[in-house]
Amino acid sequence: MPIEKFKSFKAARQALWCFEPDAEYYRKIAQHFNLGQKLCPRHSPKGVFKYRSVSEADKSWRRLHPVE
Repeated sequence: MPIEKFKSFKAARQALWCFEPDAEYYRKIAQHFNLGQKLCPRHSPKGVFKYRSVSEADKSWRRLHPVE
């Protein structure tokens, strides 16, 4: 990635956006998300679940997403 110099914050903000994405852009985005999934996989069961209380839902969520 080349180093760029900007004369204002507005110009720097504009450089962050890609207004004309091509196939290479989407390939890089897909690689980025695949890497994130490999580094920190998220496993959630499919479906909709009903809980009797917020505390019951919180316990279920903590069981599925343990803090390391």
